[in-house]
Amino acid sequence: MNLGSSNPITNNQPLITCGVLRVYSDCHCWVIPASRGQWLPAGVSHRVQSVGAVKVCRLLLDPLARADLPSRSGMVQITPLLHALIVTATQITASVDKGSREERICELILDELRGLSQQDFTVPLPEDQLLLTLCQHITARIAHPWSLTDAAKILHVSERTVSRKFHQASASVSG
Repeated sequence: MNLGSSNPITNNQPLITCGVLRVYSDCHCWVIPASRGQWLPAGVSHRVQSVGAVKVCRLLLDPLARADLPSRSGMVQITPLLHALIVTATQITASVDKGSREERICELILDELRGLSQQDFTVPLPEDQLLLTLCQHITARIAHPWSLTDAAKILHVSERTVSRKFHQASASVSG
């Protein structure tokens, strides 16, 4: 299921409560399991896709709410406290009055977001258009037992070409 695309003016944090999401930006693909979240600063164009059944809470923040919020995208561990605060905040239906319980909940969420530790669990998408096309096919059918032969057929090139391109891309990323 495709959960849509976004080019937000707000910081956008999907929190996965059940299932798995894939979040794609222009340069990365994150696989986000339950109890994790995706930090996306304002202005990051992205697309979200579920892998099977999924339950998601979204937290949209004013990018000017705090200057000390993370500035780069990444998968984050959601603490039990932050999870409870986000679930509570999703039940706020009216505007938040100054000094109210709701305002304190929102402020505490912002405090907790400042301390999030990003987990380095990202897969950079290839710059090579041929490999990018292949990766898009693979992620669309993740359960398929992919082989080099399958990849070559999809791309209309030889197995050797696919192998060579992946070796070149791997060498440029690691070296």
